[in-house]
Amino acid sequence: MSTVYLSPTEINYAYAVAELRHENAKSNQHQDRFKGEFKNTLPDKIGALGEFALAKHLNVYWGYEPYNPKANDVGRYEVRTTPRPDGCLLTRDFDKPAIYVLATLDKENKAVVLRGWNTLYETMQVDRWAPYMPLPCFKTAQTLLHAMSTLPKAI
Repeated sequence: MSTVYLSPTEINYAYAVAELRHENAKSNQHQDRFKGEFKNTLPDKIGALGEFALAKHLNVYWGYEPYNPKANDVGRYEVRTTPRPDGCLLTRDFDKPAIYVLATLDKENKAVVLRGWNTLYETMQVDRWAPYMPLPCFKTAQTLLHAMSTLPKAI
């Protein structure tokens, strides 16, 4: 687990990237693969905070890039961010083969906690299938994640 503190400027930057992505998606008529038309930027902003935090942790550039369905979130990593401190890593069978990092928000301290990582293959276990979720997925508890200190170099 690694805690990344974000300044107000960094938070605003991540939000601006999320807004640009949202506007780009709308202007290019991209569809949200779960909900159809893009209407709400809050999930995008939450995700952008996690991505920015991982980039800061790895000391790599992160910013707005035009939509590319083959691109990863940060380097070759995918980031899943949740506002829940006890949240799980959620993946789906159609996700990209990659290393997935779970980030949780610590709003009180203006921080993002990088909880750990798994490969997509590791998450896709029968006992992790969660058909009761609003969007059925594989649900990996934080206790099953590898420590951030063991994150392979995939930049």
